[in-house]
Amino acid sequence: MPKKENENQEKIEVDAIEDQTKEMIETLKEDMEKGLMTKPVLSKPEYATCRNLVVQYYQIQEIRKAVNNAKIMIERDYKEEYPEFDTKPQEEIIKHVEEIEKKITDELQSHIEKLRIYGWLRLIKGIGPIISIGLISGFQTPDKFSNPSKMIRYAGLAPVEWCSKCDNRYIPLAEQEAWALAEAIRIEERKAKKKQDIKGRQKKILKKLCKCEVTDKPTIIHVAEKKRKGLPIHYNPFLKTLTAYKIGNLGFIMHKKGKKGYYRTRYEEFRKDEDRKRPDLSDGHRLARARRKTVKLFIQHFWNAWRRANGLSIVTPYVMKTGGHNYIPPPYDDVIKYLEWEWEVKHKK
Repeated sequence: MPKKENENQEKIEVDAIEDQTKEMIETLKEDMEKGLMTKPVLSKPEYATCRNLVVQYYQIQEIRKAVNNAKIMIERDYKEEYPEFDTKPQEEIIKHVEEIEKKITDELQSHIEKLRIYGWLRLIKGIGPIISIGLISGFQTPDKFSNPSKMIRYAGLAPVEWCSKCDNRYIPLAEQEAWALAEAIRIEERKAKKKQDIKGRQKKILKKLCKCEVTDKPTIIHVAEKKRKGLPIHYNPFLKTLTAYKIGNLGFIMHKKGKKGYYRTRYEEFRKDEDRKRPDLSDGHRLARARRKTVKLFIQHFWNAWRRANGLSIVTPYVMKTGGHNYIPPPYDDVIKYLEWEWEVKHKK
């Protein structure tokens, strides 16, 4: 393509993006004038209600899928042999379950559309109101997380050191006593004072740590933190299911039809990088790594947008301080900037 035609095409694309951005901000303004997307956070009772409804929604969704699958199997096995077989009762049950799903969705929608951050979240392809309110009710408030790494860890996506030789959590031998004591205090302080047993808890934790250094050299690998009886966890299981499975396996990564979403495009880039850099790994392993990287990128962007939308400061990304890596800014940054500006104007005094 000649240089002039190339430049014209680029200009058309830039103008189209600018027009789209203006339209998104105008829509956001109109919604905020109606009283939507003006609330920074939910109240504690609302968090509890929404989280419970999200769990119920996914449980009911599984029931609907099971009932629908049973109907298909019955039709396959009996319809041909018994032409008069009636599937109306199954259809009525499915319809009733769908009505319950819709009722829960409407209730959750009424909560999420009040929040400022939804002005950005609703633009992300593959992130609907259920996942949005699930994230909000799990993390609760951006004030809790001074940097995105803490949010990633709370979602259960931060790697920890594990010994593949003995299949135990690895903590250097010299640090195990202090580490186990700190964790024991953290766990036991949740109990009434008379029920606390810090020393006993410390001993239980120490039994679950790698002791390979005593006789041999441990084989250290980095894995996502997992549940192990007797060991403390540093993540929220509800959020881990939501981020690793609902978003990582079923969310924006799965959206292929029509125009690809921002994170689908990023996932495909990460997948190509994994295929090129790690051909020794299995296909499934490379796929999981690319998915994980995509979800972690989304959480970084979510942290950035959520704090800025609520007038909170953000730390300068490490890669921007040190160089050597590419910093990936959040998509729809102009919308986040508008939310920042609107907050500043509204709360100037």
